[in-house]
Amino acid sequence: MLPDDGSSRTGVRGLDGPAADLIATLAVWGGAASVEHLAAVSGLPAGSMLRAVREAVDADVLIWRDDERLEFVRTEDRETAYAAIPRPLRTLLHSAHAAALESADAVSRAGTLAAAGRVDEAVRVARGELAASEDPAVRARIRSFLIFTLISAARVDDARAEIDAVLALPLPREQQDRLTHLRTWVDLLAGDGPVPTADPVEGDPTALLNAASASFLRGRTVRATELAVASVEARAGESWAEAATATVWPAWCRLLAEGPAAAERDARDVRDRAARAGHLWLGPYHDFVSARVHAVAGRWPDASAELDAGLAAAAATGTGWTSLAVAGRARLDLDRGDTTTAAAALEGAAGLTEQFGLPTLAIAAALLDESRGAPEVGLRRADDAWRAAHRDGRIAAVAMSATDVTRLALRADRRDVLDDLAAALRADPPEGVLLRPLVDLVVGLAGDDLAAVLAAVDALESAGDVPGSMTAREEAACLAARLGDADAARALAARVRETADRLGADGVSRRLANRLRALGVRLGAGGRRGRPPEGWDALTPTERRVAELVAEGVAGPEMAVRLAISPRTVQTHVSNALRKLGLRTRVELATTAARHHPG
Repeated sequence: MLPDDGSSRTGVRGLDGPAADLIATLAVWGGAASVEHLAAVSGLPAGSMLRAVREAVDADVLIWRDDERLEFVRTEDRETAYAAIPRPLRTLLHSAHAAALESADAVSRAGTLAAAGRVDEAVRVARGELAASEDPAVRARIRSFLIFTLISAARVDDARAEIDAVLALPLPREQQDRLTHLRTWVDLLAGDGPVPTADPVEGDPTALLNAASASFLRGRTVRATELAVASVEARAGESWAEAATATVWPAWCRLLAEGPAAAERDARDVRDRAARAGHLWLGPYHDFVSARVHAVAGRWPDASAELDAGLAAAAATGTGWTSLAVAGRARLDLDRGDTTTAAAALEGAAGLTEQFGLPTLAIAAALLDESRGAPEVGLRRADDAWRAAHRDGRIAAVAMSATDVTRLALRADRRDVLDDLAAALRADPPEGVLLRPLVDLVVGLAGDDLAAVLAAVDALESAGDVPGSMTAREEAACLAARLGDADAARALAARVRETADRLGADGVSRRLANRLRALGVRLGAGGRRGRPPEGWDALTPTERRVAELVAEGVAGPEMAVRLAISPRTVQTHVSNALRKLGLRTRVELATTAARHHPG
């Protein structure tokens, strides 16, 4: 058993025998690892590994990831376990890890390192083998791995250089075309240059994905959904090194085209299909898309949990395309009135590439300026962002930021910006139930047409866009106040505050009250009458359901299937529930849940 100095708050020091050996081995490794790798290092037989893994997972020390690797639930557990290992044993375990890696081929070693988040080391191993090997088949496998890893890590320049190096070789026409399409995909991901308009090559999955992405960026969300689905179908049977993030995008495109209800079905289906195909490295991306669906549907605690889980997984695996997730998380914090947390997240995102050239981080930074009382500063950021997006044909980006840019323009008394935005959207209106109403909203606000603005509010509400209809109704309330109809402004404000109360959007409620006060309309006392910060009533519906499943003895992976979320997100809900209830273990959580939900 690991010695107990009283510092651990978890069950890590209560493990002994094979389970203690397992966590010591994983602690020295430092990241996530497969059971096969851990078995090779520790020399444990299959039966002992089964018992060790079960004990460590049941003790809430280790967790299964989406890619079927094990990792520590909490960083402090890993540090506690590592500190308890005598230095000579650490040296032996380091050597054993190295030996286990050396026994595998180069691509397997590089893949193991990349999966553990050691992307730089994985690339060095792959490049070293590439320089040493003269076998064309081996070299081709390593090139595929390098390209895949560099793209996944958002190392855009390196990925382009690797693709260009392969394209310079004499290649069969089919392979050359595939790499050319992949080069276009990297350019799209990085948001470089104008959005292409080329039609897809029939049947080529990457060309279909490129066309889907271009259609999405240009605001043609229905066509984008069709092409994204076709790309997934065309990828059936591809290996992990050939598969792009195709399965992620049907749900994302359908969300804008048809709304959250339709997108949620897609998100569940493609997550399952990706798992069945073995593309489990896609877990963080599926978490991000699922979070976006939850956010639009007004399930903000679930959105936050999915984002936190996905970002943690991305950090562990070296996934670099996190701008949309970081911006989405910061946006939720700002709407909740938590400026400090949002600021920290955005500061940590400095240098991230804006995926697809969607200026989500720039808009989030503009909203942070607004929350700090400087809407004029925020407008300068947002104005530059939407104009750059419009110049390059990213109409979806213009529409997605339209409500925020409009509000900042009105607060900064810059009607010229609002007029330009309205003209841009009117000239090239996007399609889709979440985007098309935004055109009517902005045009209505530019023309002081309250009826048109209210129609846009109704359209967003009918589409299931809870936060979108809330912020659109905020603009309707302020427009009514500007037009001198204080009663209408108060009635609309009451609806906004009702929704904000339900979402926990204290920041939105305060912003609305301040804006109306400046327009001569005062609101009565308000404030969120939501969940308390601690106790059973503090749990969200999903956290409560997870607690009940823990009480029923349902394992984490099965919970993930039942709730259509990732195992990591299940663990996030468990951790949140433990914190709110002041508990330490799943056993205590099960007892508490059984008491509140008997029978």
